[in-house]
Amino acid sequence: MPNREAGRPVSSHELHMATGAYDEVHHAHGYAHERERHHWYWFVGVGAAVTATLVAGVMYWQVRTIAQPLCEHGPEQIIASPDGTQEMDVTSVSCFGASTEKKVFIRPAGTSAGSGKAIASFNEDAAVKARWTSDREVMISHTGGRMWSFQPLWRDVHVRYK
Repeated sequence: MPNREAGRPVSSHELHMATGAYDEVHHAHGYAHERERHHWYWFVGVGAAVTATLVAGVMYWQVRTIAQPLCEHGPEQIIASPDGTQEMDVTSVSCFGASTEKKVFIRPAGTSAGSGKAIASFNEDAAVKARWTSDREVMISHTGGRMWSFQPLWRDVHVRYK
């Protein structure tokens, strides 16, 4: 589009109009108001995402570190492996006053109760029986109640469920 007035400055609006960057719905700069050019809504979205991530991180940290002392462990049965290097602990666990669960933990011998990896969990009505069948194999069975979780392998110990 030829400029018939030589030396006249061209505004950004005229430039957008001339190049076809304008439509009937939006203004030439793409926003209804000039102050929206700074994308304030984008910064709010990023701030909300960062805040949500921090809150989730703090909650995860609380459950992993602070919750451990707040859990009540009532050991029912501690069974040493045949070679004596590991222990299996059948215990009742209640965290933050929630309903009691029965869990089976495997851990190195001599560590504190409630530590180690929970390889099975049941509701409180279950009668859990656990035994070592060899140095590297455990047999778990239960009557009544429900099984909530089960892990068939912990390090080099195979766990069977009957």
